[in-house]
Amino acid sequence: MLKHRAIATYVAAVLFSGGGLAEADSGVTPESIQRTALDAYPGKLRKAVKVQKGGIEVWQIQIHGKDLQDHTLYYNARSGEEIEA
Repeated sequence: MLKHRAIATYVAAVLFSGGGLAEADSGVTPESIQRTALDAYPGKLRKAVKVQKGGIEVWQIQIHGKDLQDHTLYYNARSGEEIEA
């Protein structure tokens, strides 16, 4: 009984955090995508949301860079690969 409760708690925590089981298994998390984007364009994170683009679920990341430019980046929500805008 405790094992089932622990599994249910884990699944609920992953889903509540905005992630899915595929993300938890693949290592792609909102935090890892945000770090990747901020490594590419240092600055202030403005927005990080999941959207549909070209029929796939992607993370849309908006950064106001230290270069004083606004940058919008897209990353595949499953693989973490950057997608061209």
